[in-house]
Amino acid sequence: EKLYQGIQARIAALPPLQRRLARLAWETGRRATACRLEKKPTPPGLALAHRLLDRTVLSRIRRTMGTRLRCMVTGSAPTPEYLLRDFYALGWLLLESYGLSENVLPMAMNRIDDFEFGTVGRPVPGNDIRVSDDGVIAVRGPGVFGGYLTGAAAPSPVAGDYFQTADIGSFDEQGCLRLLGRIDEVVKTSTGKRIQLNAIEAVLRGVPGVVDAVVVAGGRRFPVAVCTTELSPRPAAVAQALEARLAAALTSLPADHRPPIVLISDKPFSVLDGELTSNLKVRRQAVEQRFEPRIAAALSQFGDPGEAGRNPVVVW
Repeated sequence: EKLYQGIQARIAALPPLQRRLARLAWETGRRATACRLEKKPTPPGLALAHRLLDRTVLSRIRRTMGTRLRCMVTGSAPTPEYLLRDFYALGWLLLESYGLSENVLPMAMNRIDDFEFGTVGRPVPGNDIRVSDDGVIAVRGPGVFGGYLTGAAAPSPVAGDYFQTADIGSFDEQGCLRLLGRIDEVVKTSTGKRIQLNAIEAVLRGVPGVVDAVVVAGGRRFPVAVCTTELSPRPAAVAQALEARLAAALTSLPADHRPPIVLISDKPFSVLDGELTSNLKVRRQAVEQRFEPRIAAALSQFGDPGEAGRNPVVVW
């Protein structure tokens, strides 16, 4: 996401003619690669335009990562699909994979010649993976560990049995594994609706101007979002532009997944403040505790959000 935002910022800083050409090249790449991903023939005119713009414009962007890069592999947390597609449109193939510390074998991965964006690919041979009725992924195989150290809080798996990963997912029709998040990222609101927090966060992180985003529910009827930004609410036009982008992005989500209140912070989440782990994963509970006073104040000021799906109240 940092690389993506950096590229967008560099394009925005170009002189007008070069900026329009760069954006045209990227959009042409999106259209051409969309045909490829959907296994449809690329119209001859589009194919020719893509070749020319790739050679003259997109190749220059790719030089930021060198000239010998064939693909990049990512894991740890699901990558927003729009990032995978936009990087592919630039000519960078970003492949998602999936593994656990408790299993020495990678569990699933996309390959250069066999990939499906939005999934972590097919299971790696040696893994017997199943998904329970409630969506929990479990794995059995020679790579699964024998147990935790003595005194560990988590129970060790029974030999030969499936190890419960605490990840939520599903298999698609092609046999690719799709990750939906952790058990603690799929929560029930006080009205009984299941909300996938990381899906909302992925949408918010894709908004230009948003550095990071965390969504919390805390037993409420609706989720509340906290976004960090490097932007300033002054002048007012900057704040209004970000608020409009947030509202537009959230329309891609189901109505009951749209946070009616979005808090904006100009202070990034940090390891020192306890909001990030040492490998930069967000500690959701720590963020919720830090922003609870602001959440309570916003609820007191704006009251019940009313009908789900309306434009969010953005609080700076």
